[in-house]
Amino acid sequence: MQALTSALQLISIFSAPRINNASPPPMPRREQDIFHDALALPPAQRDSFIRTACAGDADLLARLQRLLALAERPDTFLPPADQVSGEPGPAMCIGPYTLIELIGEGGFGRVYRAEQTEPLRRQVALKIIKTGMDTRSAIARFELERRALALMEHPHIARVLDAGETQSGRPYFVMELVSGIPLLRYCRTQRVPLLERLALFLQVCSAVGHAHRKGVIHRDLKPSNILVQASEDRPIAKVIDFGIAKLATEPLGADPEHSRLLMLMGTPPYLSPEQAGLRASDIDTRTDIYSLGAILYELLVGVRLFDFQSGGPPSYAEIEAAIRLQEPVPPSRRFDQLPLAAKTAAAAENRTSPARLRSYIRGDLDSIVLKCLEKDRERRYETVDALRQDIERFLRQEPIAARAPTWHYRAWKYARRHKQSVTLAAIALLLLLVYAVRAQQRLMQERNDARREVLEARQAAQILSDIMVPPAQGSPPAAGESATTRDQAVRVAEQIRRDFEQSPALRVQALNALGHVYLQQGRPGQAQALLLQAIAANDQSDPTHSAIGQSLLQLASEYENRGELVEAARILTEFVADCRRSANNPPAMLGPPLSSLSHCQLRLEQFDQAERSAHEALANRLKVFGPDNRDVGICLVDLGSVLWVEGDLAAAANQFEDALRMFHRVNPDDDIYSGTTKTYLAVVRSDQGRLEEAATLARAAVAATQAQLGNQNWRTARAYMNLAAILRRQNLYDDAADALQHTQPWLQTNVPERNLLAISLVLERARLALATGKDSDAETLFRRALSLQLASLPPNGWQVATTRSLLGEALLRNRQYAEAEKMLVAAAAVLPDVPGPRGAEFAATRTRLAQLHARLSSP
Repeated sequence: MQALTSALQLISIFSAPRINNASPPPMPRREQDIFHDALALPPAQRDSFIRTACAGDADLLARLQRLLALAERPDTFLPPADQVSGEPGPAMCIGPYTLIELIGEGGFGRVYRAEQTEPLRRQVALKIIKTGMDTRSAIARFELERRALALMEHPHIARVLDAGETQSGRPYFVMELVSGIPLLRYCRTQRVPLLERLALFLQVCSAVGHAHRKGVIHRDLKPSNILVQASEDRPIAKVIDFGIAKLATEPLGADPEHSRLLMLMGTPPYLSPEQAGLRASDIDTRTDIYSLGAILYELLVGVRLFDFQSGGPPSYAEIEAAIRLQEPVPPSRRFDQLPLAAKTAAAAENRTSPARLRSYIRGDLDSIVLKCLEKDRERRYETVDALRQDIERFLRQEPIAARAPTWHYRAWKYARRHKQSVTLAAIALLLLLVYAVRAQQRLMQERNDARREVLEARQAAQILSDIMVPPAQGSPPAAGESATTRDQAVRVAEQIRRDFEQSPALRVQALNALGHVYLQQGRPGQAQALLLQAIAANDQSDPTHSAIGQSLLQLASEYENRGELVEAARILTEFVADCRRSANNPPAMLGPPLSSLSHCQLRLEQFDQAERSAHEALANRLKVFGPDNRDVGICLVDLGSVLWVEGDLAAAANQFEDALRMFHRVNPDDDIYSGTTKTYLAVVRSDQGRLEEAATLARAAVAATQAQLGNQNWRTARAYMNLAAILRRQNLYDDAADALQHTQPWLQTNVPERNLLAISLVLERARLALATGKDSDAETLFRRALSLQLASLPPNGWQVATTRSLLGEALLRNRQYAEAEKMLVAAAAVLPDVPGPRGAEFAATRTRLAQLHARLSSP
């Protein structure tokens, strides 16, 4: 470095104007540019570069070779650069910035950690062009980097804070200080699992996509230009060093020397074929997509796409040939080719085994990486957002765009998304196959008995096949189905369990399969007993690593659907504890049980616990998937529901609006979750007194859910119920009654009597009857709703108290004063004077008591 600095000083001396007429003439500008550009390259590449740049000019080539030789001499007679040329050093001040230490250096600039003293005190990163590097091309690249960074404002891109020139006229700019670790080193030293590596990579894609939308092409994406900062919630990736970036609106020229320099300034393992082909004027955003593919390749396999160091420093021709002509080996196959020690080390850095890591990479991730690395950029992803969406589809176990949508591939992805039902069906068929084999063996010993057993096995196969494929939610039993047939299936399944009593693994599978049978029969008590036996017998002591975990979630959902909230909450609480205890669980496993637990706690009026669970579920989804993901939107809706019940209507509305925006960004064509969210937002707007807006939202929610799910789905029924409530508040009683009529198709699908939505529909019909003067009908309906609520909800909670107050009004109108007083007094003792649904009946209850006392005191 000392020799290189001295050579730069020689150039400054030779090119500076002299007073003495006998001084040497200044160096021509072209010669200066070639020399400076050559100095920016590794020593092994300089001679090849200047020979090409000189284009046959032997005298120019000889002069440049002498200067480069002088730059490499260690015994130069010149003093250090910071003594002769004023190169900044520690403690030097540049405007309000005091330099602390050199933290980075490139071909044309140096980056210092500096302290800003005014108008506020903070540490920043200050980048300044090197002394002697003030050529036109160097200054142009430096200014381009500053302009590119100034265009962008993104949480995963280092921000520009200030810019200016020193007193000597050297440009500099100031960025936020990113104190992080390069991406690959962070993943290796922290042993980051593959799912979390993909989450970091999604952050990088988000940053690069933002740059592309601002018209900036990075052109030098590589792991060392991506720093990872640790934080309390999740690690944060930052993209840095836009030193050779290109503005899409200002394309570079097609000069071959300049293009070759830009190619060599990049990092060969991450260069796109068009960069290696020296077509800099034709480079677009897809060159960054290629670099992202090379980075993802190294994140997955642990080795680079092309290793140019194995045979010594490569020539330009070797680099170009490899990048442009050599087809990339799929990541999973490259992993297979690694030595055993390298594979074991790579798997350990992902906290898994080599076999599991290869299995995870093989298939979809292979296809995603290879699509990024296509030689023909027309076959790559069109945008970084398309790449990001494909990775998110992979994380959700959905078909990706990079693979052909064949029927067997889509079926395989469906099976991965629905592991519970597919696994249970496979287990049942496996058990039945083994059972049939054993029956065949017995055939050789006892022919007559074997025939009977084969017939039983075939009959059981048909019965279990019917049970393992459950009917649509709430649909009536199929024709010919009887309790006797199902009981026979249970007896066969119990026999299979006994046959495999001595095989722990098969016993666990049989217990789980039989538990699923009971669930499909609507017998959650028996299912729970069998699933608990399966957990106790499980070798892994971790139910979340098998189909048992999914069965537990389904069991809790069944209890909640039947109004048995306490039991559902108990199962979910134990499941969450199991997930937290297991060190091998992926982070994604914790989110679903936390979200379901929040639902149960809210309905049980455990508000603090419900809010904590909702916040934790949201944090988990953000950590696993990043900010733009459907599951994150669902968690926002869950949290908004808690805030609504707690009376913070403004905060709840904000959560629902954020969720709506997210659903639109992630999948604008999917109206299911958007419709559900509009239903919740309509209720909040109604509670805020904004009835017209609430009615508009409620009608949009009805249209969305009905179009997507039909009339027999509970989401559609809930949307119609909320529309009816809003229309009732607007005194549009006939329209409200018509909306309630549309809930009948769902109610006719064998809905459990204690289902909370079904109870809410009874209450809404009672409210409408009370509003239209049908007091007797209202009293009957309120009594029925209260009876059902007392069997499911906290007896001294606000929901029961609200129903008691409304029943008290119906009794008051029907002149049943003694019972009316009993109901109203009980409600008044519980209902709080707070905003939102919990306090909605507070004032009305006081008014009803006053009316009652007035009637009792009148002669």
